[in-house]
Amino acid sequence: MNFSELFKVTSHQCSFSPDGQYLACVNQYRLIIRSSTSLEIINLFACIDTIETIEWSYDSRLILAGLIKRNAVQVFSLDNPEWKCKIDEGSAGLCQVHWSPDSRHILTTAQFHLRITVWSLTCKNVSYIKYPKKISPNSYVFNLLKPYMALVERRNDSTDHISVFDYSANWSMIAHFQPTDLEDLQGIEWSPIADVLCLWENSYEYKIVFYTLDGQLLNLYKPNGDRLWLGIRCARWSPTGQVIAIGDYEEHITIFSYLTYKKLHAPIEHPQKLSSGKGYTILKEEEYNLSDETKEDSR
Repeated sequence: MNFSELFKVTSHQCSFSPDGQYLACVNQYRLIIRSSTSLEIINLFACIDTIETIEWSYDSRLILAGLIKRNAVQVFSLDNPEWKCKIDEGSAGLCQVHWSPDSRHILTTAQFHLRITVWSLTCKNVSYIKYPKKISPNSYVFNLLKPYMALVERRNDSTDHISVFDYSANWSMIAHFQPTDLEDLQGIEWSPIADVLCLWENSYEYKIVFYTLDGQLLNLYKPNGDRLWLGIRCARWSPTGQVIAIGDYEEHITIFSYLTYKKLHAPIEHPQKLSSGKGYTILKEEEYNLSDETKEDSR
C-alpha cells in the first residue's frame, strides 16, 4: 500500500467533501482545503479561535468551522474565498452545529438543548425551534427526497413528541404526533425511500417502533420471553431503503424489512475472535513515530 506524507491535524478534524473532490484538515485555528487527488493546498482559511468541529455543505461548495468554546461558527466558500460569514450564538451557548440538505441553512443547538436556531445564508433570517431533546448523535434527521426535517421533542410534561418541519416553507410545521408506545425515546432514523420514521427506546429496554408522519403505528417490536434485553444502540437504513440494521448493547445486529417492518432472521452475533483463515480480512495498525525518522535522517 502506498501512503502520502504526514499532515498535522488537530482534534481529529479531517473530512472529505461529499463530492469527493476536496479534503479539509484542521490545524488549530487554520482550516486547510486540499485536492483529494494531488493533496495540494487549494485554500487556507484562518478562524478567530481554535476549530473544534467542521462540516461540509451537501453541495460541497461551503464549509463551516465550529468554535464551540467561542459560541461561534464561521462559514467559508470555495467558489468565493473572499466571502465569509460568522454566526454568534452569544449567551445561549453552542453545543452542536450542522447543515441542512439545501446547503443554505445552518442549524445550531444551544447549550443544554434549550433551543435550535436556524440561520439562513440567503435571506439572513433567523428561526427558532423549541423543545429539542438531547439524544445522540442528533435530535433531528432530514429526509433527502423531500425538504423535511423530523425533530424529537421533550415537552415540559416530560413526554416525547415528533414534529416534522418543511424547510422550503420557512421551517413551518407540517406534522406532529406523540409516540405513546415509547417512554424515553432515544433515537430516530428516516427511511431513504418512504415517509417512515424508525424510533427506539432507551438503553434499558429493547423496543423499536415504525411510524408514518401522521402518527400511524406500522409495527412495534420487542423480544419475546422473560429474559431482559439491553436496549438499542444504533440503527441504519440501507442506501436502497430495503432493510434497516439494528445494533444493540448486547453486540447483536438484527435486520428488519421495510415491507413488513418485521425482522428477517435471528439476530447476528459478533464473533468473540476473528481469524483470517475464516474469510476475514484483518488489517493491523502500527504506531508511526515521526520524530524517530527525523533523528535517523539527521545522522
